[in-house]
Amino acid sequence: MRSQERIPRHDWPNHLALSHRGEARWRRNGYRLQAEDTRLHRFVALKFLPQEVARDPQALARFEREAQAASALNHPNICAIYDIGEENSQAYIVMECLDGQTLKHRISGKPVPLEQVLELGIEIADALDAAHGK
Repeated sequence: MRSQERIPRHDWPNHLALSHRGEARWRRNGYRLQAEDTRLHRFVALKFLPQEVARDPQALARFEREAQAASALNHPNICAIYDIGEENSQAYIVMECLDGQTLKHRISGKPVPLEQVLELGIEIADALDAAHGK
């Protein structure tokens, strides 16, 4: 997360409580943090657009299209979308919380065995096929 930017508690819906399991992390296309959905009793991931980006109508429309497109998919290699909304002028997506490493971290800085490359490639291709087949 950028040091000068914070996500205040009031910037997400009341039924989503910040989890002790994770902190907000800045990604290129928004903030991601882990929260607990107190109505459904499950951990979720929250994605927020940075406020300066959320003021751009085109960026906000892309963010909403991303959520709508992903929510239409049901595939084990694609993160499930549970909700989208806006709270106090802060756009957010509520999505499945997945444990583990990102692909970037899994493959960075070390050789990846051929078998693992093939497994990852097949999973990625399968997910892309599902996404583009819709």
